[in-house]
Amino acid sequence: MATFHHTFLLPLLLVTLAAGGTAAVKFHVTTTTPAIRSTFNRRIGIRYATQTMTTASSFLFKTFRQRDVADRKPLRNVTVLIDSSADHGLVNRNGTAETNEFRIGINCFSNVSSSTAADRRREFSGLVYHYMTHVWGWNGRGGAPAGLISGRAEYVRWKAGFGMLRVKAASGGSGGERWDQGYYLTAKFLDYCDGLRAAVNGTTPPFIPGMNMLMKDGYSDGYFKQLLGKSVGELWREYKSTVGKGPFLPILH
Repeated sequence: MATFHHTFLLPLLLVTLAAGGTAAVKFHVTTTTPAIRSTFNRRIGIRYATQTMTTASSFLFKTFRQRDVADRKPLRNVTVLIDSSADHGLVNRNGTAETNEFRIGINCFSNVSSSTAADRRREFSGLVYHYMTHVWGWNGRGGAPAGLISGRAEYVRWKAGFGMLRVKAASGGSGGERWDQGYYLTAKFLDYCDGLRAAVNGTTPPFIPGMNMLMKDGYSDGYFKQLLGKSVGELWREYKSTVGKGPFLPILH
């Protein structure tokens, strides 16, 4: 199937992170058909999409405390593929654990409840922030739990002001059975951990950038103890006994 490519070269680091060095990142918007391209241009816009990818990258570098270009993934191209589905996800074309491409179906943001232009753009932006976290965040060379990675992405989406994806209430009102259950459940646990590091240690970097930095070269549950002085099991039990009792209802934004 033919695809239609739109590329903008944005001087992201020159504009927003010049203190950390300079590098140019190309952001691509690819559509699968002329009809999808036309619909996307009407409802979101290519320029808005690339601007959102730029601001999301800047937000992530700030969240991860990555002023130095050497601390970031050495990416020069990031692509979002717009297709006809009502789904979204990462695209992995080379069989590795890293990816610089993600997919968003046109119906993910075209059929939101109020269907206003602002709501469509907000939904699209939230998805971009989620998947840009997958793109820029380290994942332990593929060894980190999938739930940790999706939870971190939802944490970033939430902190950026776009709410979180819908989740089902945990069975029995327990607020989740595992810390790495993913998405909203893990995002809230990560927020709890981030607060602990700030309150107990008063150190920098905070938990989220500290964990991301450690996951550059691999992954171990021991990173939680290294950063917070307690095992992830201990932290999860404490979290569940205090702020994480649930039930966790769907989050709407």
